[in-house]
Amino acid sequence: MRYKMFMHGRLGMLAPLVLLLSFWAGGAWLNHRAYMDDLALAKAEYVSESRRITDRTSQDVAHVFQAIYEQLRTIGRLPGLKGFSHDQEFVDFRGGGEAFDADAREAIQEIYNNLASSVDMSEVYIVPADFDPEAIDPQTGELQEPSITFDELIVGRTASSGHHGEPAGDEHDEIEEIEIYEYRVMKRQIALLRARFPRIESIEGLAYPAAGGPEVVTCDNRYYSPAAPDDAARSGLVYSVPYYDNAGDFAGIVSGVILTYSLREKLGMGQCLILNPKHDYKVVPETDGAWVDREASWHAGKADPSLLYSETAELPILDIDGPWLIWAGREDAEFWNQASVKAHRHLAVMRQLGLAFVLGAMLVVWLLICRSQRALITRNAELEQRVQKQTADLLQVSRQAGMAEIATGVLHNVGNVLNSVNLSAGMIASTVEGSRLTSLSMLVGLLDQEKHQLGTFVTDDPRGKCLPEFLEKLHGKLADEQGKVQQEIQQLVSGIDHIKEIVRLQQVSATMASNVLTAVDPVALMEQAVTVNLIAMKRHAIKLHRDYEPDLPKVSLEEHKTLQILINLINNAKKATCHGSIDERRVTLRIRYELNKGMIVFEVCDNGVGIDAESLPQLFRHGFSKFENGHGFGLHIGACAASEMHGNLSAESGGPGSGATFRLSLPTSQAAAEALPARVST
Repeated sequence: MRYKMFMHGRLGMLAPLVLLLSFWAGGAWLNHRAYMDDLALAKAEYVSESRRITDRTSQDVAHVFQAIYEQLRTIGRLPGLKGFSHDQEFVDFRGGGEAFDADAREAIQEIYNNLASSVDMSEVYIVPADFDPEAIDPQTGELQEPSITFDELIVGRTASSGHHGEPAGDEHDEIEEIEIYEYRVMKRQIALLRARFPRIESIEGLAYPAAGGPEVVTCDNRYYSPAAPDDAARSGLVYSVPYYDNAGDFAGIVSGVILTYSLREKLGMGQCLILNPKHDYKVVPETDGAWVDREASWHAGKADPSLLYSETAELPILDIDGPWLIWAGREDAEFWNQASVKAHRHLAVMRQLGLAFVLGAMLVVWLLICRSQRALITRNAELEQRVQKQTADLLQVSRQAGMAEIATGVLHNVGNVLNSVNLSAGMIASTVEGSRLTSLSMLVGLLDQEKHQLGTFVTDDPRGKCLPEFLEKLHGKLADEQGKVQQEIQQLVSGIDHIKEIVRLQQVSATMASNVLTAVDPVALMEQAVTVNLIAMKRHAIKLHRDYEPDLPKVSLEEHKTLQILINLINNAKKATCHGSIDERRVTLRIRYELNKGMIVFEVCDNGVGIDAESLPQLFRHGFSKFENGHGFGLHIGACAASEMHGNLSAESGGPGSGATFRLSLPTSQAAAEALPARVST
């Protein structure tokens, strides 16, 4: 029997612990879930922002090629070019000479000037269909060249002479302009375009074809420095469209050259690369980024799945020789170093610490409940000493900071709740002191005395025959004691939580306005205030009447401020009835909802000592009290709190001996609060 009772007690103690650990585990899971949801939103925004950057870069690059294509196509469609003769006797390499009429030459020159200034075009060539850079021209005795070139804006310029056309010195004028690599690409493009588009009829409207090529060394020396020679500074791309003669036959190509350096300037901060897999051509940004260590990914023209953001898209560039791609990717560290992501992580850690703190606090309460009467009384005394010390410290700090009124307000509200806490603690002590455990001890002693003849004792001995009935009654008494203790412990925990909330609200109001609204049940709020004062009201035999309007909706209020006011009003009503000599002490509670005004109204009425006409206007003044031991803080603090909530706290009384009614009216929405002037009336 003892063993079973011991095990039952142990299991009863472990059950709350299991519940606490389950609560903590559930809170930790919810915290992790919230963090992952926040992280998912942050990742979505991060990817969306990255895609916007990639889209802008794609548009910039496509705009460059579109401008080149449109201007080269315009040159190819000029009437002067259709009748152009490639006879070297009449052709001037720069400008066309006698073979090119002045209007056509001027038109092409202006187009070239526009391209060179808007998209940094290096040069434009007019190349005949039979061009072969490896063959000797019979008229000149030298290797063949394109018929005409327009390149005045780059002639004689190097990195040492700047990028804006300043005259170059003699040393730089002598730098060789290498053109053979461009010419070889042009020969290949001529063969490709002539094979697929031999006549102008094969072209539909303005949809002229275009062809690109691999990266080659060009004759554009603007960014090339003899002091630090690097062919990458003068490497670029040849981009060509066909032109046709008056008979509609393929006559040659119009080619434009643009440096890779000029395209690189469009790539920004290292997120994007331009790729042409057919020619193994790439344009990388000047700034290092995720692309540096992921050559295998972008070389294959595929996004890197190991990155939070990486994608590959086809660029809208016209090229019959193969597609152009843009590869984009960002290092994950850029995401994790964002302030918003760090804030989400910090918040998750703080929430986890908060859960740990709450778990620790609940474990402390659980241990307190499991302790004996002696430990409970000792802890209660320690709590009172700590409250007294903290009260003294709070008063001292408030005096030093000029916050005496705030401190007294906190102490008053805490004091109201502490009365309930102390009563609950006393009830627990009284219940434990009068426990039927002594009867159980006597029963155990009797059974131990008769243990050798227990069967005969139970069946024959008159005392033994009474055991079942005695145990049944003892069980009922102990169960009743346990219920009372559990109820008072819940009240004790609720009171301590309310004290913590009072202090927290005061800390918030010390730094900023506290106007957090919560959807609450007004009846439940009034009943919570009643619970804090219930033991004292029962002790003074005060009857409580409730007159609540039916079907009251939930309303948006500052919950704890409202609760503090109601606790204080009910406490004052209790005092008013106790001071009177009436036979029946009665407190009536009313709640009604004024829909047309958007107001919830709480009323606390008593049939106590009443209020004389002279005192009525002073009720809410700081320091004024009608009670002998009163401090004059409660109603003043309540009136201030009601004013902060844009509400109204008022009082009515027919005079001494007629009781009093205190009415708290609060707006139930932000709009009503802003429209209603805060006031205190009597």
